[in-house]
Amino acid sequence: GLLRWEEHMASGQSDPHFSEVNRLAMDETWYKRAVDQHSIEPESFVFSVPFDSGGGSHTLVTATHAVFVEHKGHRAPAAVVGLQFQHSVLASHFINITSACTGGAGCK
Repeated sequence: GLLRWEEHMASGQSDPHFSEVNRLAMDETWYKRAVDQHSIEPESFVFSVPFDSGGGSHTLVTATHAVFVEHKGHRAPAAVVGLQFQHSVLASHFINITSACTGGAGCK
């Protein structure tokens, strides 16, 4: 289950605490997807948004990554780490990064 979390919320926000919404973390879709994705690409992250998020301006993106342990040739999920952030922040960073590259030799 969920053992540790840290909230970085702006003052005055009234959203429920992460632990209240994700009481059974191992049963949550974000947890299962991260574990499943690990078998396809162990270094990858899974980015997801709520199914019913629509086009709202306060959509939260959840980025998750599964951590596995290995013992005597057997692998098992030990944890899923992640971060939630506003979609608008991701979009802003994307635009800033992609618009800075004009195709010259300095683009990476």
